Amino acid sequence: MSGITFADANTGIAVGIHNGPPYGGFIWRSTDGGETWALVADIPEELTTVSMGDARTGVAVGQTIVRTTDGGATWTRLGRPVSQYLTGVSFVDENTGTVVGTWGTILRTTDGCATWTNQSIAPTSRDVVSAVSFADANTGIVVGENGTILHTIDGGATWTRQSIPAIANLSAVKLVNPNIGTVLGVRLPRGGAIILRTETGGE
Repeated sequence: MSGITFADANTGIAVGIHNGPPYGGFIWRSTDGGETWALVADIPEELTTVSMGDARTGVAVGQTIVRTTDGGATWTRLGRPVSQYLTGVSFVDENTGTVVGTWGTILRTTDGCATWTNQSIAPTSRDVVSAVSFADANTGIVVGENGTILHTIDGGATWTRQSIPAIANLSAVKLVNPNIGTVLGVRLPRGGAIILRTETGGE
C-alpha cells in the first residue's frame, strides 16, 4: 500500500503498486471502518495516493488519474494532463482539488478533473513535489525534496516558500484547518525521521 484515506467513519480507500505481474496499480475498499477490505480495481498504471473530496467522490493519482463518484465502488481512468509522475492529491469537495508531482508539478481543478490549471512555480525544477494538503478551497501546503514547503491562501494562484529548522526530504503533509498542520520527512544526509507541526499556517 502506498496511500490510504477514509471518506467517513466506515468508508476507506487504499491504493498501491503491484510488486510483480500483473504490474500496475490496485485499489482496495473498506465499508466497515477498516475491519475488512475488498479489491475493487486493478489498473495498468501505478497509483501512489488517494483523496476523497466527500463521501462519494474521490481521486487517486500516480502514472494516471482515476476518479470515483460512488464512494469507491467503481473507478474511471481519466489519464493525466501532464507527462510527470503524480505523487500527491488533495480534494476538498467533489470538484475542487490539487495534484502534485515530479519536476515541480502543481495542477488544480475546479470542475472535477474535467480541466486542469498549471500552478507549478518551478516547471524546470528536477525536485519532486511529494505531497499536498488543503484545509479548504483556498488554504493549502505542498511539501517535497530539499525542505520544500509551499503555502497558499488563494487556492494556489500564488505560493509562498516557507523555511524549516532542518535539512530534509519531506514526504507527507496534513492540514486539519488553515492554521494547524503536520509535515513528515527524512533528515539529510544521515537519515532519521523528522516531524514538524505548525499552529500558525507555517508562518
